[in-house]
Amino acid sequence: MKTAGATLLLLLVVLQLVSPVLQGKGESGIRYLMVAPKTIYWGTEASVTIDSFLSEVDRPVNAPMKLYLLGSNGSRIELFSGWTGPDGHQIVRFEVPRLKRGSYSIVLENPQTHQDLSGEISISAGITLLVETDKPIYRPGQTVHGRVLAVNSELKPVSVDVNVSISDAKGIRIFRKPVTTNSFGVAAFDMVLAKEVNLGTWKIVADGKDCMSTVDIAVEKYVLPKFKVDLALPRDWFLVDEEMKGRVDASYFFGKPVDGMVEIRAYKYLADWEQYASFRGKLEGGSLSFTLPPVNYLAGILGAGGMGSVMLNITVTDGSGHEEQTSKLVKIAQSSTVIQLIPSSEVIKPGLPMEFLLVTKTPGGEPLQKQVS
Repeated sequence: MKTAGATLLLLLVVLQLVSPVLQGKGESGIRYLMVAPKTIYWGTEASVTIDSFLSEVDRPVNAPMKLYLLGSNGSRIELFSGWTGPDGHQIVRFEVPRLKRGSYSIVLENPQTHQDLSGEISISAGITLLVETDKPIYRPGQTVHGRVLAVNSELKPVSVDVNVSISDAKGIRIFRKPVTTNSFGVAAFDMVLAKEVNLGTWKIVADGKDCMSTVDIAVEKYVLPKFKVDLALPRDWFLVDEEMKGRVDASYFFGKPVDGMVEIRAYKYLADWEQYASFRGKLEGGSLSFTLPPVNYLAGILGAGGMGSVMLNITVTDGSGHEEQTSKLVKIAQSSTVIQLIPSSEVIKPGLPMEFLLVTKTPGGEPLQKQVS
């Protein structure tokens, strides 16, 4: 429920607004062309492009027009009245009225001939809710400080009524509060946790009239750590066909090494995290060296330059049965050299020089000096 994820979601919605092209011909020999979005969102600005031509010579002409929305009950809301202009081109921008969600007809009318050109258009709220808390993990007796952020399809804050509810780990709803976001699109809420609660994953739901968002928090008892666990690797990346070697170190906070067992579980990412290897051994002098088999195959991630990821979860149990855990995300690369080719421009123009920046580095980001062609 982070803002960057929300931004990506809104971008995908905008990219899907493929505009239908509507054409019509009036009795006066004027042909109209209207391009309108399939979906518009109230509270934001929308635009419709209109062109007018003389039908016989297909030449732009200044023509009168009226643009309005027509509801299923016959209600009519005028958006624009005027002319297309000397070049026969007009971009009509208007604030989307707060109408009921659903389908409407967008109508272009020639007021001289009363010939109409119409098409279907949808009106939606277009509001995204984001819920966030001051931290992801809480202890019994602490206070959950949270807030709701409401933005429209243009990422501008909006004021909406939202119901915030919190359910515990057993799905029992223990908190409900109606809030209204202010002019900055923000509404805050607080909830004090009881001393005795159902431990586990709790769910916070922000429910608006046309939108909803959820976030999970963990409610756990605080256990004072008895010792620390460190994972030592030769580097933070390995090749896909390379064994993964490392060392686990565990020591009490007063300096004495831990005598106990180590369990390592390795997960690789294939659209989801799947365990592919495990290792178990006994600490000697607080240390244990391990070797995991090669990954061989996993899914690359575009954001990581095509490299994949392996998650190492390490659990150390001392003689008294106390457990401490740590995790490490390791990059998996196909080659020990990463090559990047960065153009100075996205457009190649004939007759002009085109410059490129060539970068060679390790999967960990260290620069390499390489001979390339």
